[in-house]
Amino acid sequence: MMHGMGKPPRGFDGFEKLSEAEKQKVRAAFEKAWQRPEVMESRDKALRANEEMRSTLHSALKEIDPEVVAILEKIKPQFPMDQRGLPEMPRPDSAEFAHMAAIRLGAELQSIARPERRDETRGFHERLMQLPRVKEALAKLDALPPAERMEAFRKFRDIYREAAGQEFMKFRERGGDPKDGFRRPPPEQDKPAAAPVESPKP
Repeated sequence: MMHGMGKPPRGFDGFEKLSEAEKQKVRAAFEKAWQRPEVMESRDKALRANEEMRSTLHSALKEIDPEVVAILEKIKPQFPMDQRGLPEMPRPDSAEFAHMAAIRLGAELQSIARPERRDETRGFHERLMQLPRVKEALAKLDALPPAERMEAFRKFRDIYREAAGQEFMKFRERGGDPKDGFRRPPPEQDKPAAAPVESPKP
């Protein structure tokens, strides 16, 4: 799994206090670092170790109380999750990369939606995914070779967020209350290029 997608890992206290130029510089460096063979090898080792730990823990729980394992299966996430509680992205060479990119953006949108508006937000995401420019960007992402997918993913995210901002503005022009959707505005680095995505969360 591609942890962080080019972002500095958790533990970089004060990252949000940096200027936008500094954030971009740091992200660019991390993006290149994640592609280094030695970093990829180290990451894969960490993932295997983490998977082994989870497997060992699962076995221990099963021996202690099988019912607990059954209970946990009911709330098991559909996809592996990152530190932010969002679906992790697979490696760029995965056949599921583009599919997971769409799921990831939908999850990011849900993460800033009011709990009671989750269904509307899900519908909003589905409508965004049907917009011609969004569909085109996703299709392009899927068709590109692995080496070009990370950059294409960022462009896809920008297009998606810009479309979300524009659709939200249309909603507001029709008389909708922007506070009905998001409980808080997305982090500065997560805002769409054009208009902020503090939508009526779909």
